[in-house]
Amino acid sequence: VVSAPLAGVIDQLLVAENDAVRAGQPLARLASPELGELQLKLMEAASQNRLAARTLQRERQLFAEGIIPQRRVQEAEAAAAQNQARQHQSEAALRLAGLDNATIRRVADGGTVDSVVILRARSSGMVTQLAVKPGQRVQPADALVRIADASRLWLDVQVPVTWQGTVRGLPVTVIERESTAAGQSLGATVSDSQTLTLRAEVTRGAQLLRPGEFVQVRLP
Repeated sequence: VVSAPLAGVIDQLLVAENDAVRAGQPLARLASPELGELQLKLMEAASQNRLAARTLQRERQLFAEGIIPQRRVQEAEAAAAQNQARQHQSEAALRLAGLDNATIRRVADGGTVDSVVILRARSSGMVTQLAVKPGQRVQPADALVRIADASRLWLDVQVPVTWQGTVRGLPVTVIERESTAAGQSLGATVSDSQTLTLRAEVTRGAQLLRPGEFVQVRLP
């Protein structure tokens, strides 16, 4: 599930349902005013960090020349550490918002501020659902895109409650498909129709099936 890292408006959808996507591929553009605020905080933190580093360098030089006491150097070291921690915190916030390291470094160096973040796929798979439309407002953690790894599929087979037997490795054949599966486990809960759920992992022909599809199978 790819969710919204910030509140904003969906500017553009870059994929459609049933599209095959790879890891890192752009999925959508999210326009968010919060993104600009986070980048501004990073620019301020980076500026303060650079100033604190220069101050520390100067204080160490003055101490080495015997002009100032060591206490001044210790105070400069503490200030430099605090400002560095603030910059790291600001960078982490932008990383969680979806910005890559190159963009974060550019902002920290005083580059341009973006108002749009590109949401990317974390893994390869197939787009099974688009939960938003262009122009729609979203809140943080709202689900936007669902991606399924269709290379590994399972069958949930309804079998009679009176059915007994060893299910581990049980061969399951999908009728009218060149797909087979191997039984893995048998559910413990009985449904209203007095059936149990046999879970079987597809071992051959997964590309011929789709998540959520109803099929008929043959059991020995």
